[in-house]
Amino acid sequence: MIREKETVHSILFFGHKRPLVSQSDISDLLWVGSPIDCLNVGTQHEFKLIIISFHHLSLAEWADIVELCKALKSNAHTKSIPVLALLPYPHRRLMGQLDGVTDFVRIVLPELLQCDDELSRMIRYLNDEDVTKCRRFKICPHLNYIAISERHEMTVCGGYKNRMVIGRRRLEDFCHTHEHENCPYFLNLKL
Repeated sequence: MIREKETVHSILFFGHKRPLVSQSDISDLLWVGSPIDCLNVGTQHEFKLIIISFHHLSLAEWADIVELCKALKSNAHTKSIPVLALLPYPHRRLMGQLDGVTDFVRIVLPELLQCDDELSRMIRYLNDEDVTKCRRFKICPHLNYIAISERHEMTVCGGYKNRMVIGRRRLEDFCHTHEHENCPYFLNLKL
């Protein structure tokens, strides 16, 4: 019996949806759809990068995926492999949990994962700004989250006693940038 040559992959991708990649760019990407498969495959093969997508998951599943990242970073076989977390939006609490168990964090709109070459562009241009700790410190420390369903939260301002729901524009203009230091609610906390 002739044994077929095993395909060598340099990138392991975990996510509930398979990303769209062009064959020429990242043909060596191996997609897995469950955390257990990610851990098993990650420990049995050599990879240059492990990508963990937090898209299309419930809030409860986020905790399980953080545990997957911890397991990958504590395993002797995978602890030296860089881990890139893909988040659907900046989330202060989640980034705090990922600090130390991922190497990089990128904020990616879900629809961009289905763009042909977006994933390869992200990987190619990882830089110091994508380091988990750096990303987390850009976000206002007074953001808090209140679950409103299994998959959704509303973001509230802890600097205003969690009584103000923060809309997308304010999040993008102030709360998710260093500009939060100039925000009137940040400057005049009502704790």
